[in-house]
Amino acid sequence: MIKLLNFRKKYHLVTVLDLADWQFEKGIYHLKGANGSGKSTLLQSIAARLPFEGDILIGGNRIKKSPKKCRADVSYAAGEPLFPEFISGEDLYDFFLKTKGSPAWSLEELMEGFGTAGFLQAPTGTYSSGMLKKLELLLAFTGHPKWILLDEPFNGLDIAAGSVLTEYVNDLSSRYGVGFIIASHQHHEALLAGGSEKVVLLENGKLKFV
Repeated sequence: MIKLLNFRKKYHLVTVLDLADWQFEKGIYHLKGANGSGKSTLLQSIAARLPFEGDILIGGNRIKKSPKKCRADVSYAAGEPLFPEFISGEDLYDFFLKTKGSPAWSLEELMEGFGTAGFLQAPTGTYSSGMLKKLELLLAFTGHPKWILLDEPFNGLDIAAGSVLTEYVNDLSSRYGVGFIIASHQHHEALLAGGSEKVVLLENGKLKFV
């Protein structure tokens, strides 16, 4: 479970998010909201990548008290990934496996579906936006996360790759109990868990179920 307690995020004294009490039980969540509504800010806060007021509990651990443990329990894939252009995707992948560990699930299945064998050995500076997105998503599935947060994961993916990602998310949720929060302003209801996901709207700094 992810629980937000008196959570508030401000930028230059302007309150962007104000969530006094909200929790995500295990499952798949489709986080909707207009551009600039704070979806990325919320995901990065839960992933312990941004400072904030209040606190967030990840499986009972408080981010401000146990940030290292919470970061191990939550993986995050950015909407617009950036990597050092001289490093290959293969080197980054190997580094993530060494530092975060190999997961219980098979990454080869995702790699095959994404066709990463055709570009992982090349420097990331030569990648297209779709290749960068696939690498970012692949890295997010390393380690032993209890939650995986995906920010606009379908941007840059073709329909086939989007379907591969959807099947992979559904499999990890059902077989391994991994929770997902997928932020997307696009209409991918047919791709997300076959309609079984919980839809949450972020509007005016507040969350509500749709």
